[in-house]
Amino acid sequence: MMMLVTITEPLLYISYALVIGGLFLASLPEQKKPPLSIPNWLLPTSIISICLFGLGPVIQVWSFIPTVTKNSISIWSFLTENTQGQAWLATTFGVILLLLFLWMNDIHTSRPTAFLSLVWGMYLLLSNTWASHGASLATLGLWATFFHFLAVSIWFGILLYIAWFGSTSERWGSFLKWYTPTSIACIITIFLAGLILMQYIAPEYWNSWLLPYGEALLIKHLLFAVILSFAIVNAFWLRKKGSLSWLRAETIIVVLILIVTGWMGQQEPPHEVLTTLQYVPVSPLFETVTTQDWNPLKEVTLSWTSSSILLAVMSLGFFLLMIVWVYQKRSAWLYLLLGVLWVCTSFLAILFSITPR
Repeated sequence: MMMLVTITEPLLYISYALVIGGLFLASLPEQKKPPLSIPNWLLPTSIISICLFGLGPVIQVWSFIPTVTKNSISIWSFLTENTQGQAWLATTFGVILLLLFLWMNDIHTSRPTAFLSLVWGMYLLLSNTWASHGASLATLGLWATFFHFLAVSIWFGILLYIAWFGSTSERWGSFLKWYTPTSIACIITIFLAGLILMQYIAPEYWNSWLLPYGEALLIKHLLFAVILSFAIVNAFWLRKKGSLSWLRAETIIVVLILIVTGWMGQQEPPHEVLTTLQYVPVSPLFETVTTQDWNPLKEVTLSWTSSSILLAVMSLGFFLLMIVWVYQKRSAWLYLLLGVLWVCTSFLAILFSITPR
């Protein structure tokens, strides 16, 4: 069942991005975006997918109840009495209304209609956020999760449409005039909202690297650094004419982050790492790379070892190759590969550097 949610969560995020991004673009004048060849079925299918993929965590929690309470519960009772089920019902209700609204109105000929649909799409985001882990901890956690999710959906959604259904030959300059500041605002929002959520979910960032959740969070942050490099290249270095291959490669990195995020959702958040380690062992990955027995009462510090130095040198080498690749405007897909190799070597260099304090 955990594998089911690990698969459905990234697909859910992509569905939301396609809905929000598609409605956002539909609400803009044609002269402010490149020509787009979007299949008519994509938007309604993405809206319906929100319901389908949103069922993943609902089914997981519902199937887990008998193992905890020794009592079974009907799916309807779960949907109406559990926060996860209530959030899914609210989202499904919103999906039905949005589909009816789009069926009765043409968002491609009426920008106000498209804008109203976008506002309703934000309601779908909020209803999904209602059952998030951040929302269960504090009201601020709810809103931080919502704005984090909204910023990702706007930035990534627009990027998906432009990269896979657009053209860089027409109106590229007018598109970048608004998309560059919009993407910068979204990235800043993602960063700030992420910092707030970390205070609730992973306040002991360094110590959390001893647990699977913290390691995945570190990988996510390293991947985010690669995304920033792609964003800088696309927004400034290739600003005049753009490159669909570089935009598409950037979307692949975002998908990798969404996969990691989906996997993180199935791990125990490290609120108090040292307390958690008194009941569970360190992560299997860290146990594989470490050469010492870890005392659960010790905290994490970093120090150079022969292995970490070697990996750090390899990481630096991949980083320098990325700079050269951008300067020479080589293949975006090889740059993507270099970025993934940089993430892997940087991650392992950090793991091999961990020592107790």
